[in-house]
Amino acid sequence: MNTHFLVYTLLLGLALYPLVSNHSSNQRENALSVIGSLIMAFVIIEQSVVPTIEETSIAFASLCVSSYLFFALGYLNRAPTKNLDLPNPVPPILLGALATGFDAFLYNEFASLAFILIQFVSLIYLTLRYKNPSVVNRRKAYFFATLYSSVWAAHIFASSDNDYQTAWSLTAVWLANLLVFSAFLHMLWQDYSKTRTRKLSRSTLIVEPDAVRLSYQARRVLKDVRHDLRQPISTLGILASVGKAIARDPEVITRYEHIQAAQKALKTMLEQTFGLLDRSLQYPQPQAPQNFGTFPINELLEPLIVEYRYLANNKGLQIRYKPTSLCVCSDREGLTKIIRNGLDNAIKYTQEGGVVVMVKKRGDSIAIQIVDTGPGVESDSVAIHRKGWGHGSTIVRDLSDQLGVQTSVRNRIIYGQVRGSIFEVITSSKPNPGNQSEGDEISTGSKVIAEILVNGPESRAFLEDHLPVGAFDEVRFGKLNLYRSYTTSIRKGAASVYVAYATSEEELEIAHQSLKTICRLLGGNPCCVVLYVDEEERTGHIEFDDNLIYLAVKKDNPNAFSAFSEFFPEPGKASHKAVSP
Repeated sequence: MNTHFLVYTLLLGLALYPLVSNHSSNQRENALSVIGSLIMAFVIIEQSVVPTIEETSIAFASLCVSSYLFFALGYLNRAPTKNLDLPNPVPPILLGALATGFDAFLYNEFASLAFILIQFVSLIYLTLRYKNPSVVNRRKAYFFATLYSSVWAAHIFASSDNDYQTAWSLTAVWLANLLVFSAFLHMLWQDYSKTRTRKLSRSTLIVEPDAVRLSYQARRVLKDVRHDLRQPISTLGILASVGKAIARDPEVITRYEHIQAAQKALKTMLEQTFGLLDRSLQYPQPQAPQNFGTFPINELLEPLIVEYRYLANNKGLQIRYKPTSLCVCSDREGLTKIIRNGLDNAIKYTQEGGVVVMVKKRGDSIAIQIVDTGPGVESDSVAIHRKGWGHGSTIVRDLSDQLGVQTSVRNRIIYGQVRGSIFEVITSSKPNPGNQSEGDEISTGSKVIAEILVNGPESRAFLEDHLPVGAFDEVRFGKLNLYRSYTTSIRKGAASVYVAYATSEEELEIAHQSLKTICRLLGGNPCCVVLYVDEEERTGHIEFDDNLIYLAVKKDNPNAFSAFSEFFPEPGKASHKAVSP
């Protein structure tokens, strides 16, 4: 048996697997193209080497038509789109199939070439169903369509009587083999790249561009609200200071002092709340930072006692606390929220008597107790609120888990009767391996990787010095090239975010095409940002286009890159200092 037939049979068997069981994007279409190429090659080789099938026969025409149908079906379903106005693929496929069938029964060279031209136009017309095809996709489609038609053209000249019949026959065989192996290698490469990208995505966090946009817009609104609230709160503090300065009655002075304390507490609470909201709105969502440190517990408790003493006095309650020199190792902000919750509930549900705050040392642990004379935690007066004590709320429960503290509440029993409740927080007085150092974060097991595409070492050095990249776990640089960034992703792994830096109109067009190509070839929509130098004083101007973000910068103004942190702020830090668009 001819060696060609053995090789083609092996390739056919290898192409049938992805056709039947490979569900990756476009892989079945790639397999159909390979099968169509193999049928064509079989016809060409059979006619040129060991002719046994008579031309213009039904068998010959059937093989030609089936080759075209398989090959044409490989042009379908590329880059699926929601656009319903795409051209119908049936007419061009049927037209090409009819042209192939008629061509099989013709002897006239010029008529055969006309039918081959119809095949070529039909294949090119099918590329209109691609969703905004990139340059690479168009080039591949044109390459295979041209090569497919060229094989048939060479075969026609090889079948006619002319002085170059042998040369045309060898050319047809050579082009057929080139088509087969090009289609087969393309199928293998696509399968390898998609499989590798899928495996690498398990350890690389995928960043959705729509989520980045929504996160950015939400934090912009939060920033405006934060700015608007600062002025009235500051005015309240100024008025309290002025009233205290001109007051003569000691009781009035005391009230103004309480107002000052409440204003400071409100300001602190709002700043903490806005900081928490800002971090909650960040995308990709960072883990809550645990800024553990050792500090005197008195620094945390005394401001809270001052804050809640005025509320207790208004209800006729007493609040007592004896300062201590003990220190704790914990997250100050998180521990403050837990204790504030306990104080708030103690005063809220206590109608007479008071509240005592105590700090006790138990080995390497510190116990903070809030004891009240209220109705207890199991009485109807508390249960009807369905919130109960703060330790049962989601906030306190989550904070306790994050900080590694034990939070509990129990009734205070005296002579068999409930005489109030005890809210207790037990935390460590010394650092331990479970606590992280300041600024450290919990590992999520997946990385946020940024790939920055630049043209030349000068641009790379400039971005290394000025681009804020604290939001990313890994940063790598690549060449601003239409196809190289994709091959780099296959070799090193796909990135979460792609950033292209363009300093000219030409580079801007390359950046646009490169990022669009990356989005299509990676089989998803990674977040892509284009940083382009704008000389029209539009620094910080931001535009959204599909899954691309355009940010205008000035080449000689490093501060212009601060707007980049609006989209990707450093985890755990507010992003309110960025330049407005």
